[in-house]
Amino acid sequence: MSTKEIGDRRIRKTRDAVVSAFNDLVRERKYEEIRVGDIVADADVGRSTFYQHYTGKEDVLVESMGFMLDALASAASNENDPAELEGLLSHFWENRHLGRELFSGPKSLHVVPRITRALAQRIEARIASRLAVGGGKPLVPTRLLAIQTAEAELALIRAWLTGAGSATPSELAEALTRSARAMVEALLPASPGLLLERPEK
Repeated sequence: MSTKEIGDRRIRKTRDAVVSAFNDLVRERKYEEIRVGDIVADADVGRSTFYQHYTGKEDVLVESMGFMLDALASAASNENDPAELEGLLSHFWENRHLGRELFSGPKSLHVVPRITRALAQRIEARIASRLAVGGGKPLVPTRLLAIQTAEAELALIRAWLTGAGSATPSELAEALTRSARAMVEALLPASPGLLLERPEK
């Protein structure tokens, strides 16, 4: 095994330990009560090591939401899995106290922009993949389109979690999928039947 491979495994092990510790803490207490000191103690890593990888707990939160953000980004994709999205939204609803805290609580000004940026990056990658296949030029830069779509998705989820209106997870999954696809398709070059592809890793 090369030195680089050893280093990569060490980095992955550290980040996995931090995210795992963070997830355990989120189940035990409110997000605003979690401190970096709690995370590093539970993860058994040094504070300096933590800051080599993250700027703060907000970064850990976003990384812990990676699979969730992928599912939301895929709402605009022809590889969207309705059951996966519905399951994710059911999870959000079951933990809506945390969702309300993150999306509308005092920490939301720090958290929501990071989540939006991470989701938009995933959507933008899918848009770029679509354009690589179908060609053409969108009406606005792909980053703007991705940000618009990400903000719209998160706004709908936030309104739902905070009680602005009622819907089942299944109904919300359908609404997210239809609106995200329609928004993207409206501003991309016409390519009948061609929706966003999942970008190759």
